[in-house]
Amino acid sequence: MRQRSIAMLFGPAPLFGLALLLSPGAVTAEGTTPAPTLKNDVQMIFDMACTDCHGEKHQKSKLNLSPATAKQALINQPSDEMPKLMRVKPGDLEGSYLWQKLEGKAAKGKGMPRGIFSSKRLPDAQLEVIRKWIEAGAPD
Repeated sequence: MRQRSIAMLFGPAPLFGLALLLSPGAVTAEGTTPAPTLKNDVQMIFDMACTDCHGEKHQKSKLNLSPATAKQALINQPSDEMPKLMRVKPGDLEGSYLWQKLEGKAAKGKGMPRGIFSSKRLPDAQLEVIRKWIEAGAPD
């Protein structure tokens, strides 16, 4: 697991930017930050925020985001609520229904993740990981 992933999962912190820059492996030799991957970055967010409703025991909207099935369930798969939109369309943030749900801007249904009485928003750092992952082509 990359060290930058842990910091990104737990939301913004005063020294977040500094911690990211100083984390071993956080920057490539070319000076760029590698794109998040499903396995190393995004799956941890799904496990913490999504799999209670979209996991092994429950598959609301026929969506299972557990590690064994998340890739097959998301990438270029039509949304159950909006079949004309892919759940994740690699490289196309606005064309990805997952992103629309996370932003609370989906034309149908409610934002995600859901709380007891309403939608709750993921921390900005987690949204940034998912945004970068989709824009980078949703790498494994």
